[in-house]
Amino acid sequence: MPQSHEAVFDPTLPSRMLADLESGSGALVLEEPGTPPSSHRFLRQRALSGTATMGVVLAVVATLAQVADWWLVLPVAAIGPMALQPWNAIDRRNSPTDWRVLRLAWGPLISWLAPLGTGGLGAWAACQIWPHYFFLLEATDVGVTHVMGRDRLVSLADLGDAERARLSRVRAVREQVEEAQRLLAPAFDGTLVLMTLREQEWMLATRMGEMAPLAAEVDHLDVAAATDRVRQAMRPQAEVVAAARRADEAVIERIEEYARPVERAILAHREWEQIQQLADNTDAYPGLLARAEAGGTADDLAGAPALDRDFGLEAARLAREDLTTQAVGANAWLLKALRGDQGR
Repeated sequence: MPQSHEAVFDPTLPSRMLADLESGSGALVLEEPGTPPSSHRFLRQRALSGTATMGVVLAVVATLAQVADWWLVLPVAAIGPMALQPWNAIDRRNSPTDWRVLRLAWGPLISWLAPLGTGGLGAWAACQIWPHYFFLLEATDVGVTHVMGRDRLVSLADLGDAERARLSRVRAVREQVEEAQRLLAPAFDGTLVLMTLREQEWMLATRMGEMAPLAAEVDHLDVAAATDRVRQAMRPQAEVVAAARRADEAVIERIEEYARPVERAILAHREWEQIQQLADNTDAYPGLLARAEAGGTADDLAGAPALDRDFGLEAARLAREDLTTQAVGANAWLLKALRGDQGR
C-alpha cells in the first residue's frame, strides 16, 4: 500500500484525500486506470451493516422461535451474521482486518453460545449476545479507505535510486515552503508556490515513471555489459536517458535556487525569535548574579559585558523583514520561471 514516503500522488486528487495519503493515513486500494477517486469511512459503513445484521438475525430468530424448537434457533443465531456480513467482509475496499474479525468471532461463538444449551431463556440470550458483539467490533473501527486508479500515483519503488533522490530534493523544498508559510505568514504566502511545486513533483515523477524501464536497462548494461561492443551499441540509448535526466535536473536545480532565499528567511526568523527570548528573560539574570556575588562565586564575571546590553533585537527584526521580502520575491520568480518553461 503506497504511503506518503513511497509514492507521489496526483495533485488534482481531492484535497482531503491527498492530505491523508501524504500523511500515511488510511488504507489505499488501487483500481483500473481512470477509476474516479473516492473515500470510504468504515465507521458509518460498518455501523449500518452491523445494525442491519443484528435486526435481520433477531427477526429471523424471533420467527423461528414461534414455529420450531430452540435447538434449531441456535445455528441461525450463529450463522446468520456470517451470511450477512459479506457486505463488508468481502468488499476489497475494506482492510484485511475484516477477515480476522470473522475468524476470531468463532471463539466467542463456541465459548459463549455452546454452554448456554437449548433452554428458552438461554437460547434467546445467545441470540442477543452474538449480533451485539459483532456490532461492537464493527462500529469501533474508524479507518478510511481511499480508492483510485493506478494512474493517479507513481510508486517510488518503480523508480531507480537516482530518480528517487531527485524527487526527494523537490519534496524537501516543498516542506521548506510549508514551514515558511507557518513561520512567516501573513507576509509570506506560499499557497501558489506549493501548488506549483506539487505539479512539478508530479510531472517529474510521471516522466521518471515512464522512463524507469529504459533507465534501468541502461544502468544495468552500463555495469554488466559483456564487451565493449555492447557498450558501443547502447550508447544512443544511454545518451537519450542522460539527456532526459539532465532536463529533470535542470528543473530541480531551478527549484532549489528558489529555495535559498526562503531558507535564509526561515533562519532570520529563528534568529529573531531566539534574540527576542534572550531579551525577554534579561530581567531574571541580575538577581541571579547578585546571589552569585554574595556567595563569592562570581569573580570570573568581573569585567563581563553588562546584562542589560543591546541584543540587536531591532537589527534581527529588520533582517527578518528584509529576507522575508526577498523570499516573497522568489515566489514570483519561481512561478514565472516554471510557467515559462511549460509554455515552451
